[in-house]
Amino acid sequence: MMQGLAVGEFLFTSELEAEGANLREQTKNVLEATGELLQSQGLTFRNVVKVQVYLKDMRDYVEFNNEYAKRMGDQPPPRSTVEIPGFVNHDCRVAFGVIGCKRDNIEIFKAKNVNPSPGPLYDGALVEPYLFTREMCGLGAGVKEQIADGFSSMEKILNTKDANMQDTALVFAYLTEMADFSTLMEFYAKKFDRRIPPLSIAAVNRLPHTNSAFKVGGVAAVGCETSSIKLGNLKDSYTNMTDVTIIKNLAFSRELLGVGSDTEEQISNLTFGVKELLDELGSDKKRIANLRVHLTDFRIYDRLLKRLDEALGGVDFPTSQVIVKGLPRDAKAGLSATFYV
Repeated sequence: MMQGLAVGEFLFTSELEAEGANLREQTKNVLEATGELLQSQGLTFRNVVKVQVYLKDMRDYVEFNNEYAKRMGDQPPPRSTVEIPGFVNHDCRVAFGVIGCKRDNIEIFKAKNVNPSPGPLYDGALVEPYLFTREMCGLGAGVKEQIADGFSSMEKILNTKDANMQDTALVFAYLTEMADFSTLMEFYAKKFDRRIPPLSIAAVNRLPHTNSAFKVGGVAAVGCETSSIKLGNLKDSYTNMTDVTIIKNLAFSRELLGVGSDTEEQISNLTFGVKELLDELGSDKKRIANLRVHLTDFRIYDRLLKRLDEALGGVDFPTSQVIVKGLPRDAKAGLSATFYV
């Protein structure tokens, strides 16, 4: 399985599942493996613009951060960290993936008046026209207040670089209870007045702010127009939500959901959705830069990957798979992709 892929200016890695006898050893090993992927393209951790971390137990957060901080320098990039139910490798305690950029002029920055993070990270990374934000835990008494607070922090980060929520290309969000999904979607539909951007959403066990039930971040365009694709024949379509947003050479898809009455139908619908997106982007220019799969049942992953391999003529791009607590519409699997176009 491919662990990293360089496309244009960027390097995308899969979320590598760590190996080792304990968390400290696993963290050191996965950072070393990621460093080797970066080095293969002439990059270092200073070229990283976004980090994704999955932990099996949020009680490992402090110990993980101690090792992480040793490698990431004095301006650690924006990051997302969540606790999930587990990994395909049952002994794994941490999975780790990054997006790197080959430019020298990466701006890692902090924003004013956003919720503090208990981990070593900055709020955003700007490599024009792409702006990557960290994911903010919403704070407040209830989930509605937390959702509003999380989006408010995200908007403040965008405003730091003269962007706003309408410039968003993709939103990543996590809930600790999928029962709050309808509350999130009601807020989300009202937040965007011209175009509802793609959304990747899953339920996880816990967040770094243990009293928070919601976390959000994303990718936005700075000084550049975005274009959008809305397909009419996907089985899991959302009303008015864009399926893909394109910034320059990168296209970001929403989380496609495996909807259907049984596992085979869900896998078929996911495979169909990926093919439709590729066809719309243009088969002569298509390239999947990375694919992230969320699973509520890890046993279907091999079947899904086999179907994708058959449908696409090979899975020659980084693929990550993690087990989550829940997905919308009782889906057993969901996937989102970044395309190079």
